[in-house]
Amino acid sequence: MSANEAILDTLSASFLHQGSDRDKTLDSTFSHRIELCRAWGVGDKTPLQVLDVGCGQGESTAVLAYFVGKSGHVTGLDPAEPSYGAPFTLQQSQDYLKASSLGGRVSFVRDNLPDFLDSDAYHSFDAAVFCHSLWYFSTRDLIRSQFAALVKARFVRVFLAEYTFENDALEQRPHQLAARAQMRLHALKKQDAGGMKPGEPNIRGALEMEELLKLAQSAGWSVARRGVVSPPEAMRDGYWEAKIVTSRSFQEGVLSQGFSNAQEESVLAFVPQIEQAMEQLEYVGERVTTMDVAWAVLERQQV
Repeated sequence: MSANEAILDTLSASFLHQGSDRDKTLDSTFSHRIELCRAWGVGDKTPLQVLDVGCGQGESTAVLAYFVGKSGHVTGLDPAEPSYGAPFTLQQSQDYLKASSLGGRVSFVRDNLPDFLDSDAYHSFDAAVFCHSLWYFSTRDLIRSQFAALVKARFVRVFLAEYTFENDALEQRPHQLAARAQMRLHALKKQDAGGMKPGEPNIRGALEMEELLKLAQSAGWSVARRGVVSPPEAMRDGYWEAKIVTSRSFQEGVLSQGFSNAQEESVLAFVPQIEQAMEQLEYVGERVTTMDVAWAVLERQQV
């Protein structure tokens, strides 16, 4: 059995999913996060106290918990309602993980980052993680405030991972267009940083890594290392996002917002583009893949 297979066995047994066997889709989600942990260097030296910001149901929290070891700990932080998520809610998934063999290494807090750092529940951490969670923030100011709050709280380092639009492969185009569509929708809705609502598309800001790093640097962080990884082919996030935007419910949701005709068209114009890209892939016998992922390790600037 390979090292990754052994890790996946542990993670699968610790995470709530349908059926008793390992789920291939979940395996790909975990495999991607395993690659990120290795790129970041999590667990290479001493055990870490890690804050997983925007943890959701806990996929990243589980993988981080494996890598920090028995002496480390991961706190998953998310402001979403416990009832959010499907087919299992955040509460169900988080409770299952806490009851697993990794449970002694994890805890969960329902809060946003600045409020948590100012609360009595806050304690010292070695690192914060934003693993596919920064696209959930709608504005640059909100993202910068996250980095600034971590500087104020004297975190030593930050691990980042977010999708990048740089790869122009046709296979990734539906995912890219779907992200742009959701980004445009949320820009028109002018939403704040509140928790995700049931049925609401996840993507809001969709900033490139270069922009994210500039915001981090302006808040007091330096880039120590960075790189790009390609998610496993079986990781279907790109396909799911494309299907969300081309669904009737998404389009009806756009039309129900009360936007002007021009505003509606600025969002809905992405739908035929996505459909055309998916048809092209089907024609050449390929399928939608998930966008490449840019990662970085940040260290607090010395003053």
